[in-house]
Amino acid sequence: MQGYETDALKAQYLDFHYGEQTYFGVENYPKTCAKLCIQACKENHVPLNKALDLGCAVGRSTFELALGGFDEVCGVDLSSNFIKTANEFKDKKVMKYVMKTEGKLVDRKEVCITSLGLNSVSDKVRFEVGNAGKLDFDRFNSYDLVFGGNLLCRMDYPKDFLKNVHHLLNVGGLFILTSPCTWLAEYTEESEWVGGYENNSREVTTYDGIKEILKENFVEIKSPHEVEFVIRETKRKFQHSFAQATYWQKQNETDKHYI
Repeated sequence: MQGYETDALKAQYLDFHYGEQTYFGVENYPKTCAKLCIQACKENHVPLNKALDLGCAVGRSTFELALGGFDEVCGVDLSSNFIKTANEFKDKKVMKYVMKTEGKLVDRKEVCITSLGLNSVSDKVRFEVGNAGKLDFDRFNSYDLVFGGNLLCRMDYPKDFLKNVHHLLNVGGLFILTSPCTWLAEYTEESEWVGGYENNSREVTTYDGIKEILKENFVEIKSPHEVEFVIRETKRKFQHSFAQATYWQKQNETDKHYI
C-alpha cells in the first residue's frame, strides 16, 4: 500500500477521477462505473437508500452514486492519503495538483466540486480509511449496493472478502465488482488468487473463481462485460486497460438460481 501514499499517485488519481479531459475517447471511469451501478439497481428494483463504495480512491464514484440517487454513500479505501484527499475535496470544494509532462516539467491543474456538478450531494457522502476485507459488520451493514472498483486483485485475502461480502448487504441488494484481473504476487500471494492460474491443466479465470465463491449467497443477474479506462502518467504515457464488470444479487438461502 505504500505506493498509494505518494503525492505523485494522488495527483494521478485526482486527474483520473476529476480531470475534465478524456483520453482516446474513453469516458471517465469512476463516473461510468457509478452509472452502471445505478442502472443495475433500477433494472432490478433495488432501492437507492445506502451504498458502500469499496476501493473508492479519491472518491469520484462515491459522489456519482449519490448524484445518481442514493441517499447515503460511504467511500472506503485503505490509502489514508486518498481518503484525506477525498475529504479535503468535499470540504474545500477545490483541489490543486500537478501532473508530470516530461522530466521535471509539470502541468498545474485545478478541479472544482461545483463545476463538476457534485456540490449538491456532498452532504450525502462520507469517506473513511478501511480495509475492505476486514470491515466491522456491526458498523458496515444493511447496504442496498456494494461496489468494489478495481480492488480485488490488490487485496491480501480476496477469497475471504468474497466469502463474507454478503454480510454487508440487505437481501436483494447488489454486489457489483470491477477488476482488471492483474494478479501480482507483490500484492496477493498466489495461493490467494481468485483466478489467473491452472488447476489440473484447466484454466481458472478470475470470473470462474468469483462465480464459484459467490454462488453460496448470490445469483448472477447480468453477464460480465468489459469497462475501458485510461490513466495518464505523463504527457505521452498512459495506462490503457479494461476491467471486467460482474453483477450479483444477494439471495435468500431458499431462493437461488443461476444464469
